[in-house]
Amino acid sequence: MDKISMLIEEFENEATGDTVEGITILIDGKLKDVVDILKNKLNQKESVNIIHEALLVGLEELSHR
Repeated sequence: MDKISMLIEEFENEATGDTVEGITILIDGKLKDVVDILKNKLNQKESVNIIHEALLVGLEELSHR
């Protein structure tokens, strides 16, 4: 697949002062093609659902290595 472009920002919780990372994933090229195919195959309307599932499945796989 083509490269995956991601933007990372830090956000601060105003109530606690804790910081968290916000990650934006840019979906284009061959990655967009694959996501579009999976959206149709899995009857999903939003790309975020496919990315969410892929992330969870991938993290599960990595945790067993």
